[in-house]
Amino acid sequence: MKSSLDNLYSREKKNSALPLFLAARAYVLNGLSTRLIFDCKDVGLFFQEGLSHSVRFWGQYEIRASDLFITTLPWLHDRKDFETAAEVICQTQPLKSNAMNQFLICCNTGSEVVHARAAGFEKSFLINQNAFIDTDVFKITESSLEKIFYLVINTRPEKWKRPFFANGIKNLAIIKGRNYRPDDYYDLSSLGPVYINENRLPPRVVAEILNRSYVGGVFSEVEGANFSTVEYLLSGLPVISTASCGGRDVYFTPENHEIVYEPADVAVALTKLINMLRLHKDLSKNIRESALATSKNYLNTLFNHGNKFLCSAGIYNESFERIYHNAFTNKMILYSPP
Repeated sequence: MKSSLDNLYSREKKNSALPLFLAARAYVLNGLSTRLIFDCKDVGLFFQEGLSHSVRFWGQYEIRASDLFITTLPWLHDRKDFETAAEVICQTQPLKSNAMNQFLICCNTGSEVVHARAAGFEKSFLINQNAFIDTDVFKITESSLEKIFYLVINTRPEKWKRPFFANGIKNLAIIKGRNYRPDDYYDLSSLGPVYINENRLPPRVVAEILNRSYVGGVFSEVEGANFSTVEYLLSGLPVISTASCGGRDVYFTPENHEIVYEPADVAVALTKLINMLRLHKDLSKNIRESALATSKNYLNTLFNHGNKFLCSAGIYNESFERIYHNAFTNKMILYSPP
């Protein structure tokens, strides 16, 4: 038997580290989050990080007629991925013939929008997950006046991230993330960085390191939209990127990035971008403003469709934008430290 919201709340282990407005309305499943950000008159707005990661939640909870699940895609999805998710939803919600219409899928690429709709998720839109980065944390600060690092890479110590593209770069800074794939481990210290962290860094410390850097690097071939890319851009850094699939490229403009194909290309691209920064004093500000404008367009798409849902559910005295800002955390994850 599936649970009501109240029963799920009563079973939840309260986490004192969470802000109060999150602690009573949050579930941590498979290491990711499903959050209830609005609940009134049997109308619920849920925010889910990961379509495939939310299977356990659907198995425990019976979707109400006026629930909406705003769901992001941390990894590139093809049509088969969406079809598999649709099958699971139908199996776990047998009494809801239109359950997939209650999912608003935030796609990182145009191809994901096409595949999602073909699989039955009609409320699928291009809303890149990088729009959820906290722009008050990732910004240009006074630290940017004193650059120390030529290149910074914010990466997990894993081979699929292809950090070896930065091998041989002088004044390299590495912001090392968590290793989720021990069998794919890569020793980042072998790249000879002048800076590498030992412990996981909070976002504001990451932002300060970015401000001390000229250029950001990201070298994976396939993943999701890659938060690091837009954290660089919001901090005023141009980006050296490999050709990739997953959605980070939707933020690229002619002046804010260089595409490389071989590790030997990185040094050439780095010299070019640093010279551009030194020659054009407003370039960093222009890079940030472009990223802000792109994120604003995606958020407006989310707000417009969120408001349509509220009206269709009979909620006329509330705006989706206010609900979103009240529940906001960096990247809209369950909890993000300062």
